[in-house]
Amino acid sequence: MKKINRKSLAAFTAAVVFISSFLTFPASAADISGKAPEKVAQLQTSNGNVSLKVNHADLEAQRSSLRRSAAVLPAKFDLRSDNGTARVTNVKSQGANGTCWAFGAISSAESSLLTHMAANGTRFSTAAQAGRTVDLSERQLVWFAFNGRNNGDVSQFAGNDTFSTTRTPASAGGSRFISVPTLARWYGCADEKDLPYQTDSNGLLAYGANPSLQTVSRAHLENAVYLPEPVQDGVIDTAALTAIKNAVKEDGAVSAGYYSPVSSTENARFFNSATSAYYSFGHFDSNHEITIVGWDDHYSRRNFNAGCRPPKDGAWIVKNSWGTGSSSRVGADGYFYLSYYDLSFDEPTSFEMEPITYSPSNTSHEYHDIYQYDGVGLGGGWYTMNQPASFANVFTARSNSTLKAVSAYTISGGSKVTIDVYKNPESGNPTSGSHVASLTRYFDNAGYYTVDLGNQACDLPKGSTFAVVETSSFVRNGSQRYAMLYETGQRAGTASVNVSCSAGQSYMSVRNGSWMDMAGEQSFNGDGSTVGNATIKAFTVQNNSVAPETFQGVRATKQLAIGSCYVFNVKSQSVPVFTSSNQKAAQVRMIKRDAATGVAEVEVYGLGGAGQNVDISMTADGETTQLCTVSLINPPFVSDTTVNFVKKVGNTYCYQIVPRDSSKTPTSNSGNSTILDINAAGKKRQADGTTAYYFKFVCKTPGCAGVYVTVDGQAYRVFYCNVTA
Repeated sequence: MKKINRKSLAAFTAAVVFISSFLTFPASAADISGKAPEKVAQLQTSNGNVSLKVNHADLEAQRSSLRRSAAVLPAKFDLRSDNGTARVTNVKSQGANGTCWAFGAISSAESSLLTHMAANGTRFSTAAQAGRTVDLSERQLVWFAFNGRNNGDVSQFAGNDTFSTTRTPASAGGSRFISVPTLARWYGCADEKDLPYQTDSNGLLAYGANPSLQTVSRAHLENAVYLPEPVQDGVIDTAALTAIKNAVKEDGAVSAGYYSPVSSTENARFFNSATSAYYSFGHFDSNHEITIVGWDDHYSRRNFNAGCRPPKDGAWIVKNSWGTGSSSRVGADGYFYLSYYDLSFDEPTSFEMEPITYSPSNTSHEYHDIYQYDGVGLGGGWYTMNQPASFANVFTARSNSTLKAVSAYTISGGSKVTIDVYKNPESGNPTSGSHVASLTRYFDNAGYYTVDLGNQACDLPKGSTFAVVETSSFVRNGSQRYAMLYETGQRAGTASVNVSCSAGQSYMSVRNGSWMDMAGEQSFNGDGSTVGNATIKAFTVQNNSVAPETFQGVRATKQLAIGSCYVFNVKSQSVPVFTSSNQKAAQVRMIKRDAATGVAEVEVYGLGGAGQNVDISMTADGETTQLCTVSLINPPFVSDTTVNFVKKVGNTYCYQIVPRDSSKTPTSNSGNSTILDINAAGKKRQADGTTAYYFKFVCKTPGCAGVYVTVDGQAYRVFYCNVTA
């Protein structure tokens, strides 16, 4: 949905950016069954503004038996004063920018936090008072949605995934297909004080932001509920109206879109400035995002313009993002009434935040850490299949922790999601490990959800691996459909969705077949789009009491990149001795051992050639046990120096690193900076399209130090340098 501010009616420009009618798409690539994945959403731009063209009929698959009756809801409700408590923030201004999509999302998120706080006894009497405590940064969401690439730990910050535009982010427009995955990535919500919404004298948003603010997250998004669409084939679904009202009352303000006038003539026709009432009777496509903060079932249809009146009474109370200026354009104090029967109304979305008492600097989060590979959600295209399709992400625990929750995407109302968790799976087979959790959840609405594992939460020792496996399905016209839970890279005009995927991260199984590594299935859609990672996240809390992982019998093959280490724990009564079947290919050593518990920390280092397999064994307690087999693979780069050598104090040396994936940026450091001082020395584009990065070190003091190269948060030891006096 394009979101543009109207600084003056004469400057309005029309743009159709979000199509809410039933859409069908041509078949793309043939799947295993011979029938193609069906596309149900497509990236598009109109007049340079980015949006997602979605099949809204799937969103209406909500099971009517689960909808609440209108009888439990009051005829009139207003979040500005819910029994004397304000659960919505004050009206803001987006200036002369296409950023109302961010204001709608942030306003809903702020209201959700205020709802949690009110339940915990922290209440505010006015929206202005509430806004002084809960004030989130729209600018952070806007800027970092389109500048999402992160060279940190790919498992934490989703690597090179980003929405992209050739326009400025503040003028590109957007909708929930951008705001939801960006907030779910924990790129927000920042506080307004972190990154203020500063505009120049023309109302244009300041360009750029400090990269250190990219991952600031003062409050975390837990659910984004895509509420049912009231408008279906020109008819208003009253059950959908009830669902939206219930969301407002229970969870806070709801973001939504509608058609805003693009000329003075349209404004005079559709908007009654005397009553701040708006109704457009035609089949217009929404072009502006606002926030629903209440409703009035008895709001008279006569409050709307005489020549443009809805068929019945009833209206939404709408908070706009154009400030509190002239009522002839904005509405009274920044609010207006939108008829229930306005046919442009679409995309009602409830942004539900974690249940916390918000503090700009000291929020105690429900979950401490996030594991993820996707940064753009389902991305620039959504797909379904008529065959069972399951997806998995395999993560490595970064600390001793407890896995408490995972994410789930549904692209239709009435979806069923099955979730399974496996610890320490074999390489290439996410369901081969220890099965530690299994649950099934049903969702009335499409959207993004956080699923708490409850009593199936499991401990994760640092360095252990775990796989989260999911299947998301729904019924359409009597037929079972399966959501393709992967991000899709796509380009359309001035906008694109960029995704990256590395081997060993995400897997897909179609028709209950063998697991396929998503890194090798990038053209699976067959329509020119790029398939990325599975859209599955995991959430943990720190737990220093987690017992270390111990081996139980033979461990399967573990892929080990040359130059990297595999660290694990093993328990024995006697002091163990570790051996490698090929010391020239993989070396093994005991780092330390706790005599009281018998737990030893062991490191395997790969230094041979790709394709070599090495058995690692332990002799202890009177027997020899094969612990694992490491299979050596190439690191994600090529170095022009791989042998160890000797230099003297004062000598310098320059080496070249070429990433195999040109989108990756390597860094390099010394194992001991007092011996070797390493600095970047430039980069050069090569004839084959790759980029060579150059690093230079100076030998400072005598000693031996390793040279390490880091890509996607993983460090690889490339060579040693022995420095002599």
